[in-house]
Amino acid sequence: MGLMNFFFGRKTDPTASWPVTSFTLPEIDLQVGSIGPVKPGSPLNKAIIFGKPDSFKWSKDGNCELLYARQGFLLEYENQLLVYFAFFIDDDEFLPAHPDLAFSRPLIKGHGQLSADTDRQTLVSWLGAPSSEDIDSEETILVYNRNSLTIEFELNTSGHLKRLNVFPDEKDT
Repeated sequence: MGLMNFFFGRKTDPTASWPVTSFTLPEIDLQVGSIGPVKPGSPLNKAIIFGKPDSFKWSKDGNCELLYARQGFLLEYENQLLVYFAFFIDDDEFLPAHPDLAFSRPLIKGHGQLSADTDRQTLVSWLGAPSSEDIDSEETILVYNRNSLTIEFELNTSGHLKRLNVFPDEKDT
């Protein structure tokens, strides 16, 4: 830690020395809520398998986010443990601002690949009826609760997938 960081309490980027890598996104296992070996509760250092993120950001509360813009996903950590991940599948007003942001096409274990063409009917045929559904004028969110996780599929107004979010159930946090 540099002298300025010591005196002003700035945190360093723990991913700064991670290698820059090119990788194929590991399969998402919705039963355990993992991206390959990384799942909610995994320590921050386990994300090294993805290499150095395109963007690392500390929040005011000491938590952090790792944006893998070129692969279209984001990991959020609280107290150095993974608490949330998101895959950006199609255009959305809440996309992170990054010049290299690309859309993700993650593979769902036992089902298939997600894309902007994935619709509600496909998701329901793969996973069954959602635990709940939130519909408004801007989007539809299909919510599945599995193994203490909340899995959200956000659909745009035309009924196609734009984002996948996974995080621990609220009752477990």
